[in-house]
Amino acid sequence: MMEDPNVNYFEIDKAYTAYWQHHTMPETEHDIIGEKKERDKHPSKRAQRKADADNDMRMAVKKYEWWREQMLPYVQPDGHILSTEERLQIWKQQQNEQQKTNK
Repeated sequence: MMEDPNVNYFEIDKAYTAYWQHHTMPETEHDIIGEKKERDKHPSKRAQRKADADNDMRMAVKKYEWWREQMLPYVQPDGHILSTEERLQIWKQQQNEQQKTNK
């Protein structure tokens, strides 16, 4: 959903919140420091698959949180996220206004 340019921010946030209401949030790296060495001593295939799935989920959470932080300034009251072209147009307009005030 995050890669869809026409997506509504509030719909993504709602889906993210709904997903984590029924699933356990993965531990962050800070929560598992030191445990990796213990797990790597005798990893079974099942344990390795679970660890890989946990790592994938951690990355997905990080990706969402980074995306949310980057997009939040561009979210309109109706949930529309400004496109790159719209942002550029606003920036150009601000530059023109700034040049007028400096003259």
